[in-house]
Formats: sequence, structure tokens, C-alpha cells
Amino acid sequence: MSINPQETEVVDVLKALRRNQPSLGIAKVLAQLKEQNPSWTLSEKRLKQIMRSHGLETVAHAEQLSSTEGGRIPDWSQNGHSSPTSQSSPRPHPKGWSVAEEASYEKVKPISTEYLGSYLGPFDRSKLASGRKGYESDGSFILPDGSQSDALLHQLDYIRNSDRCYRLYGHGSYDWGVTFNADMNIMFTVMLSRATKRDDLAPSLYHMYQRLLAAARQVGVSASDLRAQMYAEYGMDPLLAAPPPPSSPAEATLRRMQEERARASFRKNKIELLKRLLATRGPEVTMSIEVDGRGMPVYREEIHGMDAVFCVPVKKSGEEWRMV
Repeated sequence: MSINPQETEVVDVLKALRRNQPSLGIAKVLAQLKEQNPSWTLSEKRLKQIMRSHGLETVAHAEQLSSTEGGRIPDWSQNGHSSPTSQSSPRPHPKGWSVAEEASYEKVKPISTEYLGSYLGPFDRSKLASGRKGYESDGSFILPDGSQSDALLHQLDYIRNSDRCYRLYGHGSYDWGVTFNADMNIMFTVMLSRATKRDDLAPSLYHMYQRLLAAARQVGVSASDLRAQMYAEYGMDPLLAAPPPPSSPAEATLRRMQEERARASFRKNKIELLKRLLATRGPEVTMSIEVDGRGMPVYREEIHGMDAVFCVPVKKSGEEWRMV
């Protein structure tokens, strides 16, 4: 079945293609897009319009996308922001890497022996007694059994007693409470349950690391800091199941194309889900779904995407989320 892709879908795939192969002409760009997305109905005229409106038609701009330089993610510990605001828009990595690419290059580095949450100290294990506030056996969460590390028990305590999905430890006086969109939250919760039970631990941690790295990028927490935190929590390198860096430019391009296909598939499935919700649910649901002029659901990467995440600052000294 042929589909008329949304402009945002075309732009996402187009940016990855132009980043990898900036010198391609319009005809070859169109051919590559159709090869990657055979169900798309896309004319050369429409492609030109999209490229022009997003500044992707010139080789100079495409080469800028492929540059290894770029904007620096702000470091809250050095820029004087004593009370940072929340961040909600995914930012590209300065080197143009996806979270999977950055994980591959981080894997070859040694793990830091220090992690930013060490100030929390030993966990009060008396809190784990059956029926204590925050640990009632309601079947909705994996109950710690005391075999976990102090770092992981602190994390589970935060998850259980806050409305966030995870806590990232930051520099300065702030940590970060992380919330994913509905789809990623379901997947992350499943991986967290497996990791807590030490079931299929290596791939579970790698999946969690990628999702948390998308959050870490927003708030200036480095890939190395995140890796050290998860190692302290779970006792295993979260990048054990990550692939090594690509051995050649051709392999790097292939991986990026495979990742874009996976993201395109995720995007397609999400749009179909939004269509079904519009068709079958009541006005209280449909009013929350953005639609275009044709009444079709609008997919926005910063809301629906795999790397969509919302981060809020959490005071390191605050006890408001902790059990009493």
C-alpha cells in the first residue's frame, strides 16, 4: 500500500541521508529515499520543496550536518545557572551521533570509578520491611529484596516515590528527574524490571542506557557519567551488549541507514496507533491528539519519538520525594 508521508517523516530520514552523503543530487536523494521507504509516494517536486523549506537543498548545508563539530551542550556546573529550567526538546549530539552511535564509541573507554550519586551513601534497608510506606505489595512494581546495591536501592526508592521514571545524577546542586513518552515508558519499565531481577541483564541495561542517554544529552550529563551511574547501580557495564564502533565509513553508513529504517518503522506504527485512537476513542482522547488540515494525526519527534524525553531539576538536598 502506498502512503503519502508527512513532511516531518521525510525531513527526519532526509537529514540522516544528507548527513551521511552530503554530495548527492536531488535525483539520487529521491532514489535513496524511495529505496529505504518503498511504500512512500513522493515526487521530485515535493522533495525539492521540503528540502528548500528546511535548508537541505545545498551541498554546503548538507556538509554542515555531516561535520563533527557543532553546538556544545551546556554544562550546568560551569555556566552559572544555579536553578536550571526543565528541558523537553531533544538535542542533537555535537558530533551528530545518534544515541546508539555514541554508546558504541563510549564502549571502548574505561568505566569511571566515580559516579555523581555517591553522596547518597548507604541505603536504609529497614525501609524494605513488608508494608512500609512506598513498598506496599500492590503488584505494580518490583519490590527490592535487599540483594540490590545501595545505589540501585536509592534509585528504586526514587522511582517508587516520585512521578518520574528515573533519576539522573548531575553536577552542581541538581539531579534530574526523567520522564519518557508513553511508548518508551512501557519499554523502559519492562527493561528495568528485568534488570532488577538480573534477567537478561546485559541487553536490558543497554536498552535503558540508550533511552537515558537521550535524557542526559538534554541536561549536560555525559555518556561517561551515565555509564558510571548504571555500573554502580547494577554492577555491570551497561554497554556490555553494545556493538563496538564501526570499523569503516561504509559500516557507519550502513548502521545509520538501519537505525533510520527502525525509526521510520516506529514512526509508521505510532501514526497508525494515533489514527486508531482518533477513530475509536471519545472526545477526551481525540482532543489531545494534534491533527493537520486533513484531520490526520501529526507525528512530532519531540513528543512521539524514541528519544522524546522530559527532564526536571531535582535538588540533591531535597527530601520531598523520599519516604518518611
